[in-house]
Amino acid sequence: MLMRQENRPRVSPVIQQGDKPAEDPKLLLKQASQAIEQLKKLMFEINAANYTGRTAQDRSLTEAIAERDALMLKHSFVKATAESVVKPAAYGTREIRWVATINAADLQKEADELAIGIRDVNLEIQEANWQIDI
Repeated sequence: MLMRQENRPRVSPVIQQGDKPAEDPKLLLKQASQAIEQLKKLMFEINAANYTGRTAQDRSLTEAIAERDALMLKHSFVKATAESVVKPAAYGTREIRWVATINAADLQKEADELAIGIRDVNLEIQEANWQIDI
């Protein structure tokens, strides 16, 4: 039976009297602690490389990543707004008339331009990642 890693510590701490645990919970905690320490060091090295590493456009990877993340957030917001501009199929004489307060086509064009910007920054980041060793 395959078990997800995060479920492993939940299986062994309490067992039926007379049974043996599948794994030693103390050993699992020790192994997890060691792995987390290694991960912490790796995250620090990655963050340091992102801060000091430069892209072909001579900016830090941290700056490029921040720009990409901001573009992604804006793209998501603009796209969701464009998708919410929906016209009803038909109006009856007694129905309320709905009117769009923003042009969906303009929003879609902006979303497309943002997507291009995201792609360009991603390419810049990927190119720099090939040049930087950790």
